[in-house]
Parts: sequence; C-alpha cells; structure tokens
Amino acid sequence: MNKLMKVFAAGAAIVLAGTAQADTEMVAGFEWTYELVNGKTATITGSDFFLAGTATIPSKLGGKTVTAIGPEAFKRRNFLGVTIPSSVTEISTNAFNDCAYLRAVKIPDAVTTIGPSAFTKCPSLVCVDFGKKVNAIGENVFVSCPKLETIVFRGNAPTDVSDQDFTGVAEGCSVYVSKSAKNWPAAGDTWQGLPVVVGDKLVKVSAESSDEACGSVTGGGEFAIGKKVTFKAKANKNCVFGGWALYDSTEVLSYSSSYAYTVDGYHNGDKPLFTARFSSNDFLFVELPWKHTAWGGYVNMDMRGHVNSYSEPKLTFKGLPSGVKYDAKTFLLSGQAKAPGVYRVDLTASNVSKMSESDSFLIVVPNYTDSEINVKDSYRSMIPGVDYRVEIPEAEGCKVTGLPSGMKWTDKDIVEKTPLGDTDVKANSIYGAPTKPGYYTVYFTKTVDKVKHTATSTFTVGPFLALTLETSGNGTGKVTGAGEYAANKTVTLKATADTKDAAATDKKPETKKSVFAGWWDDDELLSLSPSFAYDMPATDKTLVAKFVTADEDAAYSIRTVMSTERDAIELEPGATTDAGFLYCGVYSVWPISIDALSATTVKVSGLPAGMKFTAKEIVDAKTKDPIVPANSIYGVPTKYGEHIVKVTVTTAGKATREYSLNVGVSSMSSWAVGQFEGSGSSKSSKGAASLTVTANGKISGKYICEDGNTWTLSAPYFDSYDPENSKYSAVVTCKSGKTEDTMGLSISEPSKPMGEVVATIDNGILGTLNLYQTFWSFQEWKDIGKALNKKTVEYDCGNSAGMAGTVKLTFSSNGSVKTAATIDGHALTGSTTLVPLMMPDESGSFDAKVFVSFPANEKKGFPGYFEALDLHWDGTQKAFVIAE
Repeated sequence: MNKLMKVFAAGAAIVLAGTAQADTEMVAGFEWTYELVNGKTATITGSDFFLAGTATIPSKLGGKTVTAIGPEAFKRRNFLGVTIPSSVTEISTNAFNDCAYLRAVKIPDAVTTIGPSAFTKCPSLVCVDFGKKVNAIGENVFVSCPKLETIVFRGNAPTDVSDQDFTGVAEGCSVYVSKSAKNWPAAGDTWQGLPVVVGDKLVKVSAESSDEACGSVTGGGEFAIGKKVTFKAKANKNCVFGGWALYDSTEVLSYSSSYAYTVDGYHNGDKPLFTARFSSNDFLFVELPWKHTAWGGYVNMDMRGHVNSYSEPKLTFKGLPSGVKYDAKTFLLSGQAKAPGVYRVDLTASNVSKMSESDSFLIVVPNYTDSEINVKDSYRSMIPGVDYRVEIPEAEGCKVTGLPSGMKWTDKDIVEKTPLGDTDVKANSIYGAPTKPGYYTVYFTKTVDKVKHTATSTFTVGPFLALTLETSGNGTGKVTGAGEYAANKTVTLKATADTKDAAATDKKPETKKSVFAGWWDDDELLSLSPSFAYDMPATDKTLVAKFVTADEDAAYSIRTVMSTERDAIELEPGATTDAGFLYCGVYSVWPISIDALSATTVKVSGLPAGMKFTAKEIVDAKTKDPIVPANSIYGVPTKYGEHIVKVTVTTAGKATREYSLNVGVSSMSSWAVGQFEGSGSSKSSKGAASLTVTANGKISGKYICEDGNTWTLSAPYFDSYDPENSKYSAVVTCKSGKTEDTMGLSISEPSKPMGEVVATIDNGILGTLNLYQTFWSFQEWKDIGKALNKKTVEYDCGNSAGMAGTVKLTFSSNGSVKTAATIDGHALTGSTTLVPLMMPDESGSFDAKVFVSFPANEKKGFPGYFEALDLHWDGTQKAFVIAE
C-alpha cells in the first residue's frame, strides 16, 4: 500500500473514545453506512442497496461487529428479503419502515429489542420469525402490514409489548409458539388479540419446470417455517438449465441445479413458489462499458447488467486492480482498489452451451486521497497522430509526468510551429500528437507548504486507424499497403496489374491482361499512379484500386480541350481541329482533358514561341496554390502566325493516339502598344507617370510622387484580353525602395485617336492614375513640339521650407523635360515629362503640367524638393508661362 493509501486507511479508522463517528464501507458491491460506538461495536445506519432481491447485512463494518440496526436504516428499501447477521441485538425505530416488497423476516436469536414502527407499512410482509431472546417490542411495530398472517416466536413471551403493535395485520393472523416456550397463553387463547397456536406452522412449498419438454424438477411439499428444503433440476438432452427464479419473477436466484431453501413462511397459495428455467435455445451477449470510474477507489459492478446468458455464465477477469474481486455467486465485481491508475480489464464469458465472448474495458481509479490538486479523473480519448490541445488550468504549478508518447506539458503560453502554420498553446496545457495507442496514467505533482501532493488522471489513446484496400473493375491485380496506422501517417500504396491472361485453377483464380485505373475513395479519384503516397485521415478508411482490361484501356479519347475563349473543343484522333486564337503578350493556360481510364503520358510539339507544356501541376513556390493544372499548355505567345500543334497521348497500357490542333496567334492591338503619359487623379496621388508597352505585352514605367518618391512599374505580360470589349488587363508591380505593392491596369481601345488607360491600386499608395497614349506621336503635336524644342523656363523656388534658389526647365520636341537647379547651394539635375491637359486651340495655345522632383540626400543635407507647375503655352508668342 502506498503512502497516500496508508494515510487514507489510518484516517478512516480514527474513533474518539465515548463518541460515535459516521463512516462508509463497501461490502459485497454495496456501500454501507455505519457508526462506531465507543470504538467497540458498529451500528449500521444505511445502505445504497437498490435491487429488488435479498439484502445480506454485513456482520462487521470498520473492523467491528455490527450489533444494532439504527433508526430508519433501511426505510423505503426495495427488499424482497433481508438477512440480518446473528450478531445483531437491537433493531431500532423505523428500521424497515415502508419497505414495499419485504415478504418475510427472520429475527436473529441475539435480538432483544425491536424499536417502535420498525416494520410499519410493509404491505408485502407475510411472515415474521422471531428469535429466542426478543423481550421488548416497541409501539406500532407491525401496524399497516395487511398481508402479515404468520408470526413465529422461538422463545418466551416478550414482557414489554405495546397494545398497538399488531393493528392492521391480515385477518386470521396467528401467533405460533414452540411447546417449550414459557409465559404464553394456552393454545386457542389469544395474545395481543391474535390466536395462539402451539407448534409449527406448515407452509406449502413447491417448484415447477418452465418447459417440461426440456427439463424436470423434484422436491417440495408442506414444511415447517425454518425447515431447509432442497429442490433439484435436471435438463433434458439438447436443453440447458437457466437457473431458479421465484414463480412470478425472471430474476435468477441461483444457477445451481440443487437449490437449498430455508422455509421463511412466504408462499404462493396453490401455485408453485419457484420455477426451474429450461430452454432449448441458449444465448450469450457481452456489452461492457467503455470505462468505469472507481470514485474513492471503490468498484461496484453488477455483471448481470453487462453479461446476458440464458444458462449460467462463467466469467474470468485479467488485469483487475489489486483489492477488486469477482463473486461468482452474486455476479458482483467489487472491492476497493489499493492504488490509483488506469487498468485495462479483459473479460472472458462462457456458458453451459460452451458459447464464449471476450471484451475489455477500463477501470479508472483516480487519486482519491489528495484533494489539493483537483484535476479530472480522465480526459478525452484521442486518436494516434492527431494534434490536440488540452488545457488544464487546475493543474497550475504542477509537474506532469506519464504523458502519452508524442505529447508535452507547458506551464507557459507558447507558439508552436506546425506544417499548417503557427498555433497558440495556452499555459497549463497538454499538447501534441500521441503516437501509440494505450491507457496512460498521468501524474500531477506539486509541493505546498513543504508537503508533496500527487493526483492522477487518465488519458486514453485509441487504437490505430484501419486502412482497408479493395479492388474493383473488370481487370485483375494485387494491392499492398493495407494495415493500421496513426492519423496523418503517409502510407505508400502499391497496385500491380496482372499483365497476362490466365485461366482459373483450383489454387488460383482467373486473371486478365489488365491495366491499373486509379485509387478511389468512393467516387473520388485520388491518384492514377500505381505507387501512391496516401495521408491517413483521422478515421478508419477503405480505398479501392480499380483495374480495367487492356481492351477497356485502349478505348480512351481526348474528351475536351479548353481554348482561351473557354469553348469546349472535341478532338478526333488523326484529324486537325481548329482550336481558336491566342494573343501576343497575353498569358494563357490551356488545359488538356483526357478521359483515359489509366494514367497517361502526354507529349506536345509545334507550340508557338513563348508557350510551354507541363505534364505536372505547377504550384506557387510561396503559397503552394496551384497555378497551372497538369497536362496544360501555358505561357505568353511572342510571335503571331499559324501553328499546327501535335498532342500525343499514351495510356499506361501502351495505347497511343495522336491529335492535331490548328492554333492561331494574333498580334497585340496597335492602340495598346507604345508610350503612355499621365498623372494621378486624386489628392493622394499627385505626380507624373509614364508607361511603355511592347508588342510582346511587357510593361514598364515609373511614377514620380509629390513627395519626391519614385515608383517603378512593371509587369511581364497581360493576364487577359477581352475581345468583345477590346480590353487588355494586367497586374502591375509597384516598387519604391523596399516597399512593394500591386495595382490593376487596363487598356481599352480608344474611341478617339488618343486612347485612355486607367490603373488603380486598392490601398491608395498610388491612388488612381490616368494615363494617355502619348500626344507627341500625332502630327499636330509634332508641329508644336518643333516650336517648344529647347525652350526654357526659369523660376524662383523659394518656399515655406525656407529654401532659396532657382530651377530651370529645358523642353524637347517629344515632351521630355530636363531639370536643373541650384537650391541652398546644392547643384541638382533631373528629368520629367510635360503633360498636356487639353487639345491646342486655333492659335496653338494649351495648358499643361510639369512635376519637378529632386529626391532627398541625407548625406549632403538636402531635404528633397517637389513642385507641381501649371503651365500655359502661348501659341502666338511660342512661349510657356507659369500660372500663379
């Protein structure tokens, strides 16, 4: 017995001299309450006995002899009968009051006193058999016992009897006294108003067979109360004996073929008192609980509720906690476990017909001796391989040991790195993925005021998950990889098709020349590869390997090819199919869909420049999201023209077909190619922008902000082209130093000679940019460009920042502008763009903007300079004027 158990046992036995202390004890599977009196004797005060059977009161409790039944100890209990130990000398007030099913009572010889109302309101009580020494009977002892018809006294007449003791008994109730007893009235006289009979009361007792074709019964007759009678049962051939039961009950009293019965005065009139159960159909069922928690270490299981057999069941147990035993007579598994822990108990049940059933369950014994740590007796059942988080705040300050393999304890908040991302783990938690099935006793230990405390809890890791492999289809083959695995375990499955026809023999079934047609989960195709890495889910799983015949495998075709317009195209082997157009500069993904039953090898030739073919799925290196499906043509066409693309498909069964596609590549629209100039259209996006688009869809440019920052703009291609609305779209990358973002760009066919491009970015870093195809490519602007070429504008750059200096702008015929300045002693140069805001009028006048920007230079102490100038070109004077 461990230290904690010794403390518990010692505490349970402490009694102060001259006082009574209430306590409990488990006996025969039931909890009995008692008081120790003066440390010498025990008075029983109650029980949790609940069955409608015969209760046997213990003769010792707390190591002391039971000498009294306390007040109301068994009031309203469902007894059919009760066995009172011979050590009892006193039955107290209301001890058996209102026991609805109590049929007969035998008072032991040592009892001298019966308290008031001890058996009041027992409506089924038929007979009371007093021992030899009863002397005092309290008031109303048998009041309202309407079936009480026989009262037997073995000794002299009591001297202390109340006039109200026998009110309400059965009409004709008689008192039977022995011939040697003293102080009784003569035979025929009355005592307490009841007729006295000297001699024994004879009772008819008999038994019958439940099925005379299956078995017979001997024994029975008329016998005196207290007489021992033996009944015997014998089953016929091919039948079984199912035990003795009261005539009006199915509850088995005994499975012994020889049944010894002491006549207690109860009878069933002219009907048999007992039935011997026989049947030609035996059965056996075992239904065990998953877990039984033994609070306080006490185990109390009536196995008749878990093992159902017609004939006598024989039960054997393995793995029971020390201190717990099985009583084959009462079918009770009971006792007090000597140590906490988790016990796996294996049960084997059999019966007369040699039927056998086996099962197992857990008996969980919490550490019931230490309340300083209030952890639960058990926590959730877990699946091997699944990640768990079990927060146990009540275990704060504890050291935790005995965890399942793969799990850890933390007393601090942590962030755990997992394949699925970062996961928070709360302080005082058990976390991780258990690796092995089993039942684990986890110990929580901490020291409080220099005293070490330990509590236990249960963690159950269930069995490994079952992976079952089956085959289907007209073909034949073999599979490997089935078994039991932890969740998330990667299992290599292999399927091998039979490559030759073979007739069936006595030792081998028929096989066909076959091809593997995929691993399937119900209707979902998982893989067409015969060797497949399967990640086990957190549940049992059945997968199917499909095999088809070689003829079925050869009957495939390319079902559809999706063109850039997303029209389905049906292909015919050996024929050339018109597949539509691709567009230079526009990225395209062209999946090839094949309805072959097995895995296929695809080869593609004759692709346009800039296009590629991939047999495997392409995923984003960072996000792992799919970009291009397997068996797809993808890329950006760089040259226009006509192309014949050949697609060759070979199945796993070596069936090969060739398909031809006529693919046209159209050049980019002229209005989308060239130079674009513009500016931000909102307060948050003031600045000048330029953009260049090549005939191959490559996009580059820059944007000079009002704050002096310069953003580079770039995109390798356009993402899409909408021919119906004549619109190109792309995602443009924007960079300034270490800052990077994206914006959506669109170019639409202009309704006027000068088309418009609108670019936006969601977070407002660049706001909305309005860019126009460069003005300077048109003749009317070329004439103006000649006039403004090498024209200059100078202005004083003094501003609120207190800087002083001048800026000089020099214009060229294509709208570009060179900038030069001397500001606070700093010599600066740069370039920008002239952005016209309107078409020139008849005189050639127009308004324009110029954004002048010199970036900051911390090393030279220059804070940076930006200015947005509004200019007016005077067509008459051929000069620029800076607007106020």
